[in-house]
Amino acid sequence: MSFGILYRTEREDLSNVFLHYLNEREREAFLLLARDFVEVDGAYTQDEMNMMESFARELGVATKEIPSRPDPSERESLFRIFSSRTARSTVLLELLALAYADQNFCEKERSFLEAGAKIFDLEEEELRLMEDWVVRQLALYNEAYFSWMRAESSAKNV
Repeated sequence: MSFGILYRTEREDLSNVFLHYLNEREREAFLLLARDFVEVDGAYTQDEMNMMESFARELGVATKEIPSRPDPSERESLFRIFSSRTARSTVLLELLALAYADQNFCEKERSFLEAGAKIFDLEEEELRLMEDWVVRQLALYNEAYFSWMRAESSAKNV
């Protein structure tokens, strides 16, 4: 399912707003989950790579140290590392943003997030509200970004 959201992940932007809430162990687990997530649909797009690099920068990890995809059988144990509500919300919000990086939030990605939400004992409605929030934030960010770009372009033409 594509929502046609213009989200340019090569900018420093909303792609990683909450990662500072994670402790060291959670950061490592998050990178592994994110890497698993971007490959769950069988495609690892340039936009997803850009966002993974952005995650790595915020987490202080060299791009070349982004982990390879973990075995999917490890997924549940990785989700269980996050014990606080803040950490769990962080994971889901960041993965939701990653889901929209390539403008193709597919059913396999949705199932991945729903499974994580279930492990986190999160109601389906809470996940939907998080997704709505991410979509609105991305739209607002893009509105501001493109407005700024137009203003910059106009200023150069004066």
